[in-house]
Amino acid sequence: MIELNPDLALMPNPATEYLRIGGIAEPCNVEILDARGQIVLERRITSSTDLGLNKLVKGVYFVRITDSISTKVSKILVEK
Repeated sequence: MIELNPDLALMPNPATEYLRIGGIAEPCNVEILDARGQIVLERRITSSTDLGLNKLVKGVYFVRITDSISTKVSKILVEK
């Protein structure tokens, strides 16, 4: 589990089929970027959720979560 702040967490890492985003307190945008910085998945979420990763190939990705106050970025590994 990666702690982004006391309430927000990404798990599991490494991920295979899904990425759970927990501790969402307000609506936010979630973007998953590949190693080149291209957005490969984008969602607007309003609560804790699971994102399906089936369309992503094995590799390193960055998760960018933006709410009304701040932006947080964390690295995840996708394994198949």
